[in-house]
Amino acid sequence: MLTQVLGAPFAASAVGQWLDPDPKTRRLSAAGHIGGLVAATITSGIAQVAEDDNGEIVGVALWARYPRDVQSSTSTGSAVSLLDPAILTIRRRQTVLAQMTDSSRPPAVESYCLAYLGVRPDQQRQGIGSRLLVTHHALLHLRRVPAFLLADDRSRKLFERHRYTYIGLPQLLPGGPLVWAMRRSPVPADPL
Repeated sequence: MLTQVLGAPFAASAVGQWLDPDPKTRRLSAAGHIGGLVAATITSGIAQVAEDDNGEIVGVALWARYPRDVQSSTSTGSAVSLLDPAILTIRRRQTVLAQMTDSSRPPAVESYCLAYLGVRPDQQRQGIGSRLLVTHHALLHLRRVPAFLLADDRSRKLFERHRYTYIGLPQLLPGGPLVWAMRRSPVPADPL
């Protein structure tokens, strides 16, 4: 269910479009990528959910714990041969994302990476993502643990409002969009 909720927003994002430039296969590869993040998060991180009044999941935040207890895995979600050039390109791009994320990690012994935050498209712009952030930031503050993430152009303003700061200049994904490495100190959570 988490993968279903996150798949559509990720496929529509600039990073999702960069990861798989083919609109015919993008939703499937986005589901595979997100499925890998969900599996890794459930194993050694925190998966937060927001539900509507009917108990349906409308938002998800995936928080990966660092240092990682297990190696994260990602999948393209495709049944085609792993030697397919499109699949190899997606795998290379997943590796680039993982390396960029790892390089933005704070020097603290323990930290949390917001691997992905997504809200079902019909529920966006209602503060659901902010509520997920505030809840986890309160926990991080109590534990004195910093957070970090990679933001695209669309999401970085949200993270600025929640006191994430930029680490250096934006980075260009090879042949793709700009992403910003951002960190947040373990300060008190913002009020809702």
